Amino acid sequence: MQKLLSASRLERLGILAWYALLFLQVFNKFGALRLLAALVLLATLTIMSIRNLIAEHRIGLPHSIALMGMLLTTWIITVSAVGPYPVDSLHALRKDLLTQILLFSGGWLFVNSSTDAWRALGVILVSFLTLTLLSVIEIVGYWSTAGFTTNIPHGHDQWTGGYGAIGAILVPATIAWAFMPGRATHMRQAALMFSLLAIVLVVLYWGRTHVIVMLLGIALILFLARQWRLLIAIFLSVAVCVVLLATSTTSTTERYRSLLHPQTYVSNIGLSMRPALWQGTLEVISQRPILGYGYGWKKLAWAINDQGFAALWSADKTNSFNIFLTNGKASYGRVNPHNYFLQVVFEIGIPGLVLVVTFWVMLMRHGIGLLRYSNPKDLHGFAIAGVGFLVTYWASNFTNGLWVGSLANLSLAVGGMLVALSCVKRSSKG
Repeated sequence: MQKLLSASRLERLGILAWYALLFLQVFNKFGALRLLAALVLLATLTIMSIRNLIAEHRIGLPHSIALMGMLLTTWIITVSAVGPYPVDSLHALRKDLLTQILLFSGGWLFVNSSTDAWRALGVILVSFLTLTLLSVIEIVGYWSTAGFTTNIPHGHDQWTGGYGAIGAILVPATIAWAFMPGRATHMRQAALMFSLLAIVLVVLYWGRTHVIVMLLGIALILFLARQWRLLIAIFLSVAVCVVLLATSTTSTTERYRSLLHPQTYVSNIGLSMRPALWQGTLEVISQRPILGYGYGWKKLAWAINDQGFAALWSADKTNSFNIFLTNGKASYGRVNPHNYFLQVVFEIGIPGLVLVVTFWVMLMRHGIGLLRYSNPKDLHGFAIAGVGFLVTYWASNFTNGLWVGSLANLSLAVGGMLVALSCVKRSSKG
């Protein structure tokens, strides 16, 4: 038994569990496998931590970002325990927060070099490739029965469910992988061809935010990688598409054509009722702005009903806040705030938001610090991929609440890798 759980074997088991959890994040399915991978990773990290404490005979001062993470976690658990819905919060803590802690910890503990980081990013991109191929098969199958159409269903139980948000972040990451220093020409070409296929699927998802974020992410990656010719080609391609959209009169392209109208960015219609969602969420937040309602956004419906907002809003039939309601009541898990900052304040209050923003600022500083051209090329290349990943993730959060879920989980894993590489870089200098 001692041999079976030797330090090297235990670490390899933890790495495999971490890889498995990374790989499964992009899929709507396989919940049982994700849970199994998380449990194995939790067990291995716990045993490794205990062994390290015993070996060192002392508890050292935590790294500053680890300390901030501990403070944030403590605050989340505290406000959830004293909030009005502790049982629901406990379920969300187990389902979401624990996964985030495990993936971030795995990125920090298991990455000791840029080679390790590229390998882990490769796991994520292979899962994205798998999801893309399954989505293509699903779409072709749909076309075979319904005929060719750009109106493709994207239900939660389908492979394409959520593909727009995932593709918006992982397409730029794929391009960053393609331009990794030393990448073979044929591998680079294959990655770029795959990126084109994924771009088509994101466009067919008809998510305007997703397309904007994806294009910004691609531009950022190419800029940081100094791929000027390709950056100019992308800019010209987008310019041509804008001209074609402006002159188009077909109803099919109306959703993207609306991006050319200023009213799209300020109105309920243009922002798909988001201003109403945000204003309604602010009214609910105003009742508990410091402590929030506890971890987990789905309880927003209960807060609306219990605080009397459902009755107030349904009384006025012209009130746009009725978007929250079904037959005069808010339904659990039906509508979320669609904004990261509002969602965080709703769950863990204004102090919680301050802790969250501080944590991410500290994390981003580690990534940006690795962008120096004096660093080795492979390390600099991964910094481009990692920073690009986090920037596109945050760009998605202004009209979407990705505080939890697969993209938040993957972003924290990438963040953990950047912190690990930053620590390795500093120790090598010391």
